[in-house]
Amino acid sequence: MAYFYFEASEEDIDQCNIMFSLDICQTVDLAGFNKACSNDKLIQENLLPEKVDESYNKENKTYTWALPIVIDSLSLGSGIRVDIVASSGTKIENKCLTYNIPTEVDISQSWSLTEHSITDKEPIYYAGAPSWDKDELTPAPKAPYIVIRSKASLLWGYGPFDTTNDRVGIFYMPIASKALIQVNSNRLFVEAEANGSKTVKIFDLLGNELLSKTFEGSSTEINLAPLAHRGTLVARLMTNGKLTATKAFKSR
Repeated sequence: MAYFYFEASEEDIDQCNIMFSLDICQTVDLAGFNKACSNDKLIQENLLPEKVDESYNKENKTYTWALPIVIDSLSLGSGIRVDIVASSGTKIENKCLTYNIPTEVDISQSWSLTEHSITDKEPIYYAGAPSWDKDELTPAPKAPYIVIRSKASLLWGYGPFDTTNDRVGIFYMPIASKALIQVNSNRLFVEAEANGSKTVKIFDLLGNELLSKTFEGSSTEINLAPLAHRGTLVARLMTNGKLTATKAFKSR
């Protein structure tokens, strides 16, 4: 479960001045291949804010609300992309129906979107919600103020008030070795700290291998210009027979 925190009044929630809907949900495996979420209907049906206890702001007459997002189960190393839309609507037969217009409630200064710093007694610095194009192929920056839980245990992030007091710190998955794949124009650059033989392979989205290069040092460079295939490709880096990095990119 992922939790997004925002501020709104009880009237705003009751009168459908702010409501949430699912726009995109995709899972991405280790190779960079993506497919639609199997639980997108479950996400949509459960996008109902929950009021955080003892969060009333007398000055603004608002409460902090937690929006739960059902992530479901993921295989190790895979990722998920969930795009949530905030809009305004109307109440019909005690249900909120969206107008598909921007929300009347300003959530730009909400907990999960605004800047935090250690001077605010927060554990780490957070520059606020990044300006990130949704069509970018590289992973979106991680937001530590969007909370992730698994089986009720806190895995990632910090929530307001006492919403995350059951764990101190942010949990990171261990990484066996540092590796980086970057693409600039028609050249692919690979950096890997681990010792041993390394192999870079490039595939199309159907899984067909287009290129393979083995190297021994800490870095290598590949000229993509000779590749006849154009469009989205996937690069995989294998170190001593184990997958250590993957990147999807566009070849033009």
